[in-house]
This record gives sequence, C-alpha cells and structure tokens, in this order.
Amino acid sequence: MGRLVAPAGDPAVTFRRFGGGVVAEAANDADIISSELLAPQDPGAGLPVRRVVVRYARNWTPQTTGINGGVSDARRAWLAEPYRATAPAEDAAVAAKHPLAEDLVIDTLLVHAADAAAERDRQLALRSVRRDRLRIRSRLDADLLAAVDVGAVVRVVQPRWRCDAGRLFVVIGPAIDARISGLDVVVWG
Repeated sequence: MGRLVAPAGDPAVTFRRFGGGVVAEAANDADIISSELLAPQDPGAGLPVRRVVVRYARNWTPQTTGINGGVSDARRAWLAEPYRATAPAEDAAVAAKHPLAEDLVIDTLLVHAADAAAERDRQLALRSVRRDRLRIRSRLDADLLAAVDVGAVVRVVQPRWRCDAGRLFVVIGPAIDARISGLDVVVWG
C-alpha cells in the first residue's frame, strides 16, 4: 500500500518512442513498443475535480431510533450519520474552466478533523489538474523490471498525449507479458 502523489523528481527510467535512426540517449532509456491512453477511472471521467470533501470519524453503527431521551440534539445528529465530513475545499479556477467538473467525496478511516482537512487539501491539489493514465509496452529486461516498481517515477517521451518534451508519470501497475517477452507498465500523471 502506498500514497498516490504527483510525479516529481528524477525518473528511474525514460521510456522513449525510438525510430528514424534515433538511439537510446542514456543507460536508463527504454524503447516504447506500443502505448495507449487508458479510459479515465476517476469520477469526472478525466476532468479535474472542482471540490473535494473528506469524510472522517466513521460511526460504525448509525442510530436514528432507540436513543435515550437525555441525549443532546447534537449527539443525536452525530449518531444518525455514518461519517463526519470536512467542509469542502473548492478550486474556483477549475470550476470556471471546466463547468462539468465534479465533486470528489473520499471516505477514510481518519479520526481527527485536522488530518481530514490536510488530506482534503492534498487531494484537491493533486486532482485539480488533468491527469492521464497510459499503458506503455516495452522490452522485458531485469534492470528495467527492477526500476519500474509501483510508485516509481518514470518519464515518457513520445509525440502523443502531451509527452513531446517528456512528461513525468508514476507507475501504478507493472505487469510482465510472457507471450511476447514484454513489460506492460500502467502509469499515471
């Protein structure tokens, strides 16, 4: 298990679309055999989110009936809800640029309001920009396989999907394809 963060830093591997006489520029370059843009799985179908709410302090047994008469109204309200929730954090610039952008509600096991607010703000910063998922197929190589573990930062350089000048991604799913001695890497960024 890990924490999904925006890609940053030095890439472990640079995946390049070679061709036209271009050869690898560095020892950690890998040839892209094929690549594809994967369908978005986020709530906004690829759009940045405009508002984030983090639900925390889970109430495992919500109650609306059978509560003693001496219980305060505030406590009754808390007992009826499955979670407490942070006030939403919103990015007005995203809402203006993407009118169809959706809200993101995240259920957590966090207990404290301050932790939930910090996670809400982190998620808004992470998801208020466009993110893409790509599947990159490359040759299978032991060094390459060791370098592209889940969470590793990689660079993709190819004339597609805003990667012309090179773009950083985070590896979210490496898989070996033994039929073709290839490595399929799903990246996000």
